[in-house]
Amino acid sequence: MGKVLSATSVAVGRGLMEETALLLAPSSFANLVSDLSAQRRFDGSYKSKKGTNGVETIEFYGQNGLIELIPHAMVKDGDAFELPLDAVKRVGSTDVSFRGEMVGGE
Repeated sequence: MGKVLSATSVAVGRGLMEETALLLAPSSFANLVSDLSAQRRFDGSYKSKKGTNGVETIEFYGQNGLIELIPHAMVKDGDAFELPLDAVKRVGSTDVSFRGEMVGGE
């Protein structure tokens, strides 16, 4: 988490003041979940018959507000991409498809 906050501080220093999503490699996410699970304390929801543990995403509050850590299969080990999802959009003339449409009507 120290690396996440350190990288976020650079963006905050340049004007980032909104919630972000951090897309990271599944292996990096597994390490963070392992650390988070090790710090968990059992409370009144503890049941001796069945143990449930794990998370799909991690929400963390940093200098800019909420940072949601999301594992993504297309992010390679050692990389991570933090961005405000509200400010990002995909552009192009058509959606990506594999229908094999020919240009020129052929």
